[in-house]
Amino acid sequence: MLAEEKERRRLADRMHDELGALLATSCMKLGDLVTGESSPQTVQTIAGIRTILEQAIKETQSMTFELASPILYELGLGDALEQLCEQMQEEYGLAWTVEWDQQAGTDDLDLRSVLFRGARELLYNVVKHSQARHVKLTLRAIGHQMELTVEDDGIGFDVAKAGCSFSAAGGFGLFSLRQRLQHFGGRLRFAGAPGKGVRASMSCPLSVSPSGKNRDPDGHPEDIEGWGAHEIGNEPTGVSGETKRNKQ
Repeated sequence: MLAEEKERRRLADRMHDELGALLATSCMKLGDLVTGESSPQTVQTIAGIRTILEQAIKETQSMTFELASPILYELGLGDALEQLCEQMQEEYGLAWTVEWDQQAGTDDLDLRSVLFRGARELLYNVVKHSQARHVKLTLRAIGHQMELTVEDDGIGFDVAKAGCSFSAAGGFGLFSLRQRLQHFGGRLRFAGAPGKGVRASMSCPLSVSPSGKNRDPDGHPEDIEGWGAHEIGNEPTGVSGETKRNKQ
């Protein structure tokens, strides 16, 4: 996982420093072609090309962010989630709320990245399938595990009837997310009903031994299946150091 993240950051740096710079320079030089003697048709053609280049710059910036968010590595998961929601609102008009516990941070860059990419995958599924107007993200520490939930006010679906089918709920992206979470001893769960939205929950132990077993504070191995007692239908309680932001 760490090698994959390093490669993502390397590619993101190259896209920003090389491709992004080339596009920006091309856009500026294109403007130099317009002179007082340029015909209206030439001016219009150059303006059209410049618009395309500006769109390419925007797409490059978006792809760079998707590969490796600088905020995720520099400031942490909570701030990165807020930036992600701002991007989703700008692109899709989705209003959002982010609540995060300052104590829920982790120095594990791999785990931080998996949860961030999981949140993005879940948000894209909200946009594609739920017809939601608002989404709420909650990041918190519960005992010795970290939980990130994504809850929408969309059309929902019958989770029990679907059997949490990943093909019904979002296809390969969610299947891949579940596999990544399992690598950390984590899980992905859904709760919802038709007309009442869907709540997706990702949870991972804050530390996992090489054997894939979670350990309690006394160092005794504990089966991963045993620590998932928190049901995703419960509301947050006892959260300290919480930051809450709303964007309509």
